[in-house]
Amino acid sequence: SGLVVPSVSYELHKKLLSVAEKHGLTLERRLEMTGVCASQMALTLLGGPNRLNPKNVHQRPTVALLCGPHVKGAQGISCGRHLANHDVQVILFLPNFVKMLESITNELSLFSKTQGQQVSSLKGEHCGRAGLRPPPSLVVWWCHPVVA
Repeated sequence: SGLVVPSVSYELHKKLLSVAEKHGLTLERRLEMTGVCASQMALTLLGGPNRLNPKNVHQRPTVALLCGPHVKGAQGISCGRHLANHDVQVILFLPNFVKMLESITNELSLFSKTQGQQVSSLKGEHCGRAGLRPPPSLVVWWCHPVVA
């Protein structure tokens, strides 16, 4: 389509994060900000207040979040927590890993306090088999970290 999307190089991105960290913009703060902003974008895509109106409980949206074992995955979990707090039905897919980052375990601890559902397998009723659950209204991919 010829659409140009402005971006910065991987090296500049890493440098910006390093400077931000030195000035107090910690990983935890960045995770929270990313989660809030991504959830706001998702809520807009889902129809905003019209879709989440209590009179439309029959249209409660479902969001599937596919997360990996890295900082991007922690951002996805944070997003899921914020969506769940807005009464969105959240299915968080995170495969089982032997070792997880502290940021992942911290975000999972917070997510577990919501009504969101965490799964580690794509088999079963949470995938919409046999009509047990409608397909998700939105799928958000947080599986791959940014690479150079």
